[in-house]
Amino acid sequence: MIDINSIIRDAEKYSECVKTELYMPSVNSFLAALGKRYGGSFKRNECEPVFRSLKVDAEKQDAQALYELGLCYYLGLGVQRNFEEAARAFHSAAERKQVDAISALGVCYMEGRGVEYSPGKALKMFKLGAKFQGAVALYNLGLCYYYGYGCEEDRKAGYHYLQESAKLGFGEAYNVVGEFYYRGDYGDAEKSKSVQFYTEASKRDCPKALFNLGMAYGQDVVGAPDLLKSSAYFRRAFDEGFMHAFYMVVQFYQSGVGVPADQYKARAARLHAAENDEPNAICELGLEALSNADSPASSRHALNYLMEAAHLGSGEAGFMLGSLLQGGALGKEAQPLALRYFALGSFYGNGDASLRMAEYYFQGELVPQNAQKSFSLIMRASEQGSGDASLTLGKMTQSGKFIPPSGDPARIAAAFFARGAGEDHPGCMRELATCYKKGLGVEKNETRAKELIRSAKELERAMGGKGGGLGGKVKGLFSR
Repeated sequence: MIDINSIIRDAEKYSECVKTELYMPSVNSFLAALGKRYGGSFKRNECEPVFRSLKVDAEKQDAQALYELGLCYYLGLGVQRNFEEAARAFHSAAERKQVDAISALGVCYMEGRGVEYSPGKALKMFKLGAKFQGAVALYNLGLCYYYGYGCEEDRKAGYHYLQESAKLGFGEAYNVVGEFYYRGDYGDAEKSKSVQFYTEASKRDCPKALFNLGMAYGQDVVGAPDLLKSSAYFRRAFDEGFMHAFYMVVQFYQSGVGVPADQYKARAARLHAAENDEPNAICELGLEALSNADSPASSRHALNYLMEAAHLGSGEAGFMLGSLLQGGALGKEAQPLALRYFALGSFYGNGDASLRMAEYYFQGELVPQNAQKSFSLIMRASEQGSGDASLTLGKMTQSGKFIPPSGDPARIAAAFFARGAGEDHPGCMRELATCYKKGLGVEKNETRAKELIRSAKELERAMGGKGGGLGGKVKGLFSR
């Protein structure tokens, strides 16, 4: 039986908080740490004895064991994932001044995992951990100030705490500063400095930095693109446990650029990533299974992939699964579950899922009608890359339904359209073209207007040739 109240609670929680960039050990980094501590190597499916051993030590109030027990619950290693139990273990370890547990508990508060969503308590935890010179706590405190998580944005303070974390040897701190340079936070002329920080991070157990080096060498950050070097860094990142690199490894093997083309290795990389809980790899397997499904049983198998991916962190899987359930893939009785998966998709950064959540709150379907929350979710959707949301916000601003707290409404409307145009949304391109043609919020520019109309037409033709989605096919399979 479906628990509607539980679904509504999930929706309320995930509409309030979002997934942050804060650091929490990954499965692979924790397994590597266990290997160093106990000797040898550990695989995910071999962690049950470790969990039992940690539980015994945790009952003796061993702070390190309590922290590691919390990670087992948080990551689902040797036991079913349980954020409430994880938070309890982190809290007990934090009371015993285990500095990494203090930071982990802060992440739980900031993301509403296992405890109530409380940015204030999260900041308190990170400041306490920083006081004890915890590298991870300093890192997370730095990100809070840099991005404005639970506080006023203060990039100077954020950079200071990240530097302090880096001084303690935390590779992620070097890496994230490299990302700031790479995306141009300190000006395009400084982008090449990103490689220096990525290189330092890669020397300090940070495989994500190897992935970022692959991105840098694959573009013109350090001169002409070097696809051989780029491919080598992506494969190193993947081999050293950064499973998110799978999609670049797959692309290189499929295209034969930078490495000899090898479809078998491409497929093996995706499967290896999925076996190591990389949510987007699992999502791809689910979508592939859906497109090839020829029976209700095979369709359910595909949906199971998407469910696993959604819970592990794939926003796309949450949106796709919500759409399928809303369309009746598992029958009318399962349609309320769509809200839960749209909420998960929104939490994990999928703008289309956030927009669907906004519709639920606007219409008062399953959840209490709340126009303000609906609007905040549309804003979130736009920030997450939903062109439909940016188009809606632009039109609301032009019509006066949304009055910006400051600034010229015409300029702000044009900025929303520009954001959506940057996401290749034809409707936003057409609206932005009108702004350029009439000089609404931007300087009049007929040439730019014509370019946008041409791009919009090309996109509309391409989209029109794709045909329908998966929803109808899957619904038909389940109704047999």
